[in-house]
Parts: sequence; C-alpha cells; structure tokens
Amino acid sequence: MAVDGNVLQQAQWLCRPMEIPPLVQNPHGYRFSVDTVLLAQMVRLPSDATVVDLGTGCGVLLITLALQNSTLRRAIGIEIQASLLRLAKRNAHQWRLKETLQWIHGDVRRIRRYLPASVADVVVTNPPYRPATQGQLSPTTERAIARHEISGRLYDFLKAARYVVKPSGTLFMVYPYWRRYYLATQILLARWAWRWIDFCQMPHKDRPQFIRMELVPQSAELTPWLGLSRTWFSSQQGGFQTEIFDDVEVLKHYWPEAYAALPQVFSTQADFWPVVSAPPELPAEADRPEQVG
Repeated sequence: MAVDGNVLQQAQWLCRPMEIPPLVQNPHGYRFSVDTVLLAQMVRLPSDATVVDLGTGCGVLLITLALQNSTLRRAIGIEIQASLLRLAKRNAHQWRLKETLQWIHGDVRRIRRYLPASVADVVVTNPPYRPATQGQLSPTTERAIARHEISGRLYDFLKAARYVVKPSGTLFMVYPYWRRYYLATQILLARWAWRWIDFCQMPHKDRPQFIRMELVPQSAELTPWLGLSRTWFSSQQGGFQTEIFDDVEVLKHYWPEAYAALPQVFSTQADFWPVVSAPPELPAEADRPEQVG
C-alpha cells in the first residue's frame, strides 16, 4: 500500500507545535495540564464548523481553537461548575471572543435541556477520569469535580457527545492510559467507533500516559478505516514526535481491549496505513487494567 498524503499530513498535525494562550486560572482550584495541550493539538476543524466542548473548565480548549481557526462559526462550552465558567467568560472577553463563544452552565447528563440533537460538527472533551470511590479526593471541590467522576462518569460524556454530534461529525478526546480497559468498554457502550488512536508517551516512561482519540458514530455505512500512532511528548520541553503504525498487532500490544472490539466496530477488515517510522519493541503489560465498577 502506498503512503497516503493525508496520513502524512495527520502525522505532521499530531506533532505540530502547540501554543496555549495565557489564560486566567484559579491558583487554588483546578488548573489544566498537559493532557489538555495534547487534546488541543489533535483537534482538526472543518471550515465553518460548530464545536461543542463538554466540561469546558476555564475555556482553554475552545479559546485555543477559536484563536487558531478563523473560519470557526460557533463554539459552545458546557461546564457544571460556576466558578470555572466565570473564568471561561473572563478569558473569552480578554481575547475578544465573546461573539464566537457561547457558555452554558449545565450538567452534561442533562444535555437535552440545553442543546438540540445533531448540532455539532466536532465535539471535544477531556472528562473527569478518576473514580469517585477510588483514591483520595482532591482537597478542593473545584479540583475534585474536575478530576473525579462525581458529577458525571465517562459514559455520560460519551452519551452526551453522541447526542449533540452530527451523523457525519467527530469526537476528539483524551484519557489516561491506565484506564484503557474501562475506556474501551464505555466507547463501545455509547456506540462510538475509533477513527484514529494515538498513544502519548513520555520518553523516560516504559508505557504511554494518555490515549488521545478521534471517534465517529457507529453506523451501518461506517467506512472500515483506522489510523494508529504514537506521540512522544515532554511536558517540560513541549516537544512532540509522532510515528504512524500500519500493523494491527501494535494495537493488540498497547490496547488489547480495543483490538478485540474491532470486529464489533467494523464489518470488514480495517485498513491500516503504512509505517512512517518502524515501531520499536513494545513493553509487556505489567498488570491487568482495572475492571469496570
């Protein structure tokens, strides 16, 4: 199979320099981290797009996308915490984006109260990922709600995204690698299909830290196509390097639950793009991922 130009462009897109504009954040509350930067870097918007951000926080994703996409038609951020939404509005005013951005104080579990169905070309989300019953809750309420599944579980965000996205639309999201088993089950339960999977790994670690994904709604007309890649990143240096894989066995090593689910997502064998740089030997799994609770 010849190397497709669009795939090479995707590799360049995934590791392009990403600058997050200076934003006002709560010094004693929730503050976005490198996972937000990784997600913002992956998002591709069509011209004249409407984008919805589920759990927008201080507005970092929508403001970054609006500043980088002059053809953006409409951007809507939904946030359950009033304190974070006030910061989002303040940041939008600071960057003179009040006309482009719309903010909704609401709960993604009640998305039908705020928006009509199939309104978004693109949905983005960096949902809370720590189980409410696991580990020590963050000392502040703002951090706890942003990081723990207190006001919505992963399925709630995936279901809300399925409601607002158009049939031809796309969902971009990022999630910790250590919850990959749970992640795979929830993606299938909410009837999403993988279009691109990128494993994000720091150079000194023996396994990825995050999985960032491009997802599309499952349908009978879904084209059997899937891209696989790995991005090396450094939270301190801000450098990114992406390699694309063409072998489905890579997915079997990195994320066996997603590999096992491919027959449920695609009715025929998916196409995997040619290698841009050969993948190194993958580390063995050290432990079993958590079970769904």
